[in-house]
Amino acid sequence: MAEILDVAKYFILLSEPNTKRNITHLKLQKLVYYAHAWNLALYQEPLFLDDIEAWVHGPVIPELYDAYREYGYTEIYYSNDLPGNTEDLMNNEIDIIEATWEMYGQYSGKYLENLTHLENPWINARQGQDYYDHGNNIIENQDIQEYYAARLQGDN
Repeated sequence: MAEILDVAKYFILLSEPNTKRNITHLKLQKLVYYAHAWNLALYQEPLFLDDIEAWVHGPVIPELYDAYREYGYTEIYYSNDLPGNTEDLMNNEIDIIEATWEMYGQYSGKYLENLTHLENPWINARQGQDYYDHGNNIIENQDIQEYYAARLQGDN
């Protein structure tokens, strides 16, 4: 199973600075979430063990947030000094990361945030909260797996 910071660093490695296929912290959070979601849907196992919380700006992994919060809304450039080690990733983990990048890499972080706000896993985890409440409810892997597996079947 992958480590969250290894997954994130691989996405940054794939990014194309100064283009719409760049990476910001917001976009990184959503890409990592989508890679995890599709891994659950396709292989019935999580990509990583970290909890995903339903924050106001969409799904967030707190450890990843802490590692990249200093970037704010600025672009993140690849560097060997970034946390994580891409060499620790297995081929199947790299495959899901690259497939996720191909599917979502051209979109902005804000677009991906809005997309997650339309999807049941985030909506369900935010139940009972006002839209702008901070909130840190867990988005359950079972909810994620069921939702994205149904999308694979064309049910959503």
